[in-house]
Parts: sequence; C-alpha cells; structure tokens
Amino acid sequence: MDRRIGVIDLGVGNFSSVVNLIRRLGANAELLSLECDLEEFDLVILPGVGAFDTAMQIINSSSLRQRLEAYVSLPGNVFVGICLGMQILSNGSEEGKLDGLGMIPGYVKKFNFTGCDTKLPVPHMGWNRVEFKQLPFSENWDEPGRFYFVHSYHFECDEEYILSKTVYGSSFISAVRNKNIFGFQFHPEKSGKNGMALFKSVLELSCV
Repeated sequence: MDRRIGVIDLGVGNFSSVVNLIRRLGANAELLSLECDLEEFDLVILPGVGAFDTAMQIINSSSLRQRLEAYVSLPGNVFVGICLGMQILSNGSEEGKLDGLGMIPGYVKKFNFTGCDTKLPVPHMGWNRVEFKQLPFSENWDEPGRFYFVHSYHFECDEEYILSKTVYGSSFISAVRNKNIFGFQFHPEKSGKNGMALFKSVLELSCV
C-alpha cells in the first residue's frame, strides 16, 4: 500500500500498537508529534485512553485543533479517532468541562445502569459484538464481529452519524462517521484478526 498514514501521539495511549498493526498490513505508518505537518498524510489516526479534559488540554495547548480542521476539509483525506480519540470528536463529555473537537455533532455520556435489572460493571471491558449499520466496511469477521472494548463513557449522536452499535446492557453507539471522519470506541489494535480486517478496510477508503 502506498498511502502515507500518520498516528498522532497525544501521550495518552499505546500508539505504538496502532503503528505496528498498520505496518503488519504492509502500509507506511509514522508516529507523529503534536506539531507535525498533517498535509503530508492521506490518513491520520488519533488513538487515546484516559480522561477527556486531559486530551483536550493537550490539543488546546498546541495548534493541533486548527490543523486537524484544515486537514479534514481537504478532499481525499481520512481522519480516524480510536477510543478516547473517538470521544473527543464530539461537542463535549459528561467526564469533563472542556469542549471537544466538534467534528461529529454529539455528546459523550457515562454508562448508567440505575433502574436496570442487571447492573453491569463499568468500565465495559472485554470482547463484544459490533453491528455495523453502514458500509464501506466488510463484515468478513471472525467470531462474528467481536472487538475489544475498554471504556466507561459512550457517544450519543443523531442516527445519520452512527456507523455501528453494540449491546452492553442496552444498545450503545460503538462507531461513528461524518463524511471522511471516523470514530471507533473499541480498540482495533487489540482485536486480533477482526482489527486487522477493519484496518485493511480503513486503509482502502477513498473519501471525497
């Protein structure tokens, strides 16, 4: 694959595992600093774990927000957020006070099982089935469609932005899309063959 892929290092996540996954697929992946030149890349990935405000403070302390906004405005570029990287695509979160990137209109809320017959553990951790509502993603998965999750908060948005849903007590949004911007709540880099298959689909995307 001749596409150039950049993985942004916010300092809050295991970025090397994402880079290694992409390289195993035969693509050129580079770990990027906050001040990197995004224009050189066809696909930019923002992984992350931890607190919403911590990530946004890091982003707001640099020019990354402005450069990401410019990047996604250009035809053909693809931007992907993973886990916390998906959540900060929203307008904001119950977890913090700072605004998110606002690239996918929505809000992030904590799992709340009050009043439910079954109170499940929070964080939601482990393997769970992901039902994709939109293609271009193939559903040629192992174990059918199971991916690995670690999170206490989930994205809420209008139907037009929902890429997939997952059931944990009740149905929640596990992936989102707004044109050339994608977010995955689960960890493809920890999801074995299914993560490899998903990232192969991502690398083959051509968004206009």
